[in-house]
Amino acid sequence: MLEKVINILTDNNIYENEAPLILSRSNNLEEFFNNFNIASFKNQKNIFNQNIQRDKNGFINLEDFPFIYSNKIENVRNSWLLFNNGARVLLKNDIENREIEQELMIMYFLKSLNIACASYEPVLLNGNKYLATPSLLKLDEKFIDPEYSTNIGVAYNEAKKYNNELHYLKTVFADLIYGGTDRFPGNYKLIKNKNTSEIRTCPLLDNAEYLFEKNFNEYTPHLENGSYDINEIISYLLNYEAIMHWVINPVKKTNLQNIAERLKREKNFIVSNITYKRFENYFKDSEAVINEELKNKGSNKRIKLT
Repeated sequence: MLEKVINILTDNNIYENEAPLILSRSNNLEEFFNNFNIASFKNQKNIFNQNIQRDKNGFINLEDFPFIYSNKIENVRNSWLLFNNGARVLLKNDIENREIEQELMIMYFLKSLNIACASYEPVLLNGNKYLATPSLLKLDEKFIDPEYSTNIGVAYNEAKKYNNELHYLKTVFADLIYGGTDRFPGNYKLIKNKNTSEIRTCPLLDNAEYLFEKNFNEYTPHLENGSYDINEIISYLLNYEAIMHWVINPVKKTNLQNIAERLKREKNFIVSNITYKRFENYFKDSEAVINEELKNKGSNKRIKLT
């Protein structure tokens, strides 16, 4: 059994030669191998579908699935699981309920804005809470870190090389709305095929550990004159026709209450009042800034985020 497990983990790029492999961490290995059948990459990502059983708090019990617990540690907070449809799922541990709530809220917010992002699920394993997300990579792909300038205008031109410029601008805009200052450089990726020169946009990941920040750091996108002023940056971004069109369409149709209701409806997950209020208070300020700058641009459109 050990050899079979090592071989299948190796085939899926989630085995470390020098690390111990503890089979007891895996779940129902016999069923795993009896029913192992690799699905398409799209269906692998749907390992946690909408009709799946959840507990009263919206959590999925991973012990209902056969899986192999890999010995590959992505970092101190992330481990890999392999499910019997071929899905590789990253398990984020050492996580507080606050971060779970924030990640799920931001995920639904980004999806409502038509911004590609990782799909997160609240899960339980051995009674402990985790966030799980299916791998964003096919087996022949890898992440690359684009060396984008902190100057938004320069970075925009750099992103054009990868047809990534609109995704980049939307990311900067969205991060301003919820005060995310942990995006660059580590949480913004591109995806490259290992065998070709093909590069594609990577969905946004790890979106919610640091939110509601008003103090910027050296990696925060800024204007050419060095300004970090949110009004000035929003005004600058609205100069892009595609961003203006985006703001007065999907952004205009997005609000916090709908996000929370959708999260409850689809995942039976209820965000605490404390977390909701934190979003509401920050979104009110962001909403005011965006509407002020829309007015300054001569637009009669207004958004309502709260």
